[in-house]
Amino acid sequence: WPVDEGEGQRQGAILGRFRTYPIFDHNLTRDTPRYLTAPGEEGALATVRYEMLREGLQENEARIAIERALADPAKRRFLGADLRVQCQRVLDRQRRAFERGRSGSWSRYADAGWRRRAAELFETAAQVQRAIEP
Repeated sequence: WPVDEGEGQRQGAILGRFRTYPIFDHNLTRDTPRYLTAPGEEGALATVRYEMLREGLQENEARIAIERALADPAKRRFLGADLRVQCQRVLDRQRRAFERGRSGSWSRYADAGWRRRAAELFETAAQVQRAIEP
């Protein structure tokens, strides 16, 4: 995302706009793709990076929905003991997989059944939603 720095000043990238620590800035600009969409005849086209971002946001929304239901006593009572245990198990599995990916090679994360975990996460979030809003 280009940022206009003001009249008479050159444009910069948003990645370098808010500088805090030199090492952080280096990693942010090195590891972050500069473009998430590609130009198309009728507007922007989604890229693989865009779809990965979208999928990650959807997984986080499902995780947040489960966490909020567990944390809210009014919602938690509708879940029942079995569903509460399942929710915590799914959240713990997601956290452990993420930590394994961060601590080593991302290939370990990719090879660790992420499709199955994502499907289980979405199904559990759907069960939670049905339980708290029948």
